[in-house]
Amino acid sequence: DILDLDQVARTPEKPAESPAPGGARLAYILFTSGSTGQPKGVEIEHRSVVNLLLASRDLLGITNRDVFLAAATIGFDISVVELFLPLITGGRMLLRDRSCWLDPANLAREVRDFGVTVVQTGPSTWSSLLNTVPDFPVVRVAISTAEAIHPDLARRLAGQAEQVWNLYGPTETTIWSTAFRITRDTLDHHQHTRLSVAIGHPLANTSVLIVDEKGAPVALGQPGELCLGGLGLARGYCRSPEL
Repeated sequence: DILDLDQVARTPEKPAESPAPGGARLAYILFTSGSTGQPKGVEIEHRSVVNLLLASRDLLGITNRDVFLAAATIGFDISVVELFLPLITGGRMLLRDRSCWLDPANLAREVRDFGVTVVQTGPSTWSSLLNTVPDFPVVRVAISTAEAIHPDLARRLAGQAEQVWNLYGPTETTIWSTAFRITRDTLDHHQHTRLSVAIGHPLANTSVLIVDEKGAPVALGQPGELCLGGLGLARGYCRSPEL
């Protein structure tokens, strides 16, 4: 097709004003059942998404040279990172649907051929990838998320990238709230349980507090309930203010 530029209407000299990114406007509603089995629509505001993207960019050192594997369904909040983090940094993405995880050998070829530098998925998928393709390409950033990661798998993953991260957070606090960098040294020198690696420290503008049954902070090393706050906190549950 040929486009005649003389026939295209001129763009107004002053474009229509649009709201700046951030603020309390609603960015998306994502339904999650959590532990209740009853779907709840989590309302996430623009400022929470912007904060998460900027915090992740700085934490992971994302630049315009990075290439993301973007394979998460949009019903899963980590898709927000896969789609928008490369866009705000000038990077690229390899866009695939979630069926790509079912063919690890082909996925490994694509990661290698397209120069993918950032891969994020859950521990169970990482385990499947490394079991099926022991020589899976080493990337710049490997992220384990969405589930607790066992220390044994974490040790295997530690050699899979220049940076390996365990990133934790519920949907209600905008994708990720805390980060733990996995290396063989940190695995040896940080406290972990027999079943999972530590979740690390809070991201920028995120607060973390562990409290007892009365809501008082517990002593260092004592069990308690994890409370999260800060810019990542959702507006609330859609049409359920009582929650």
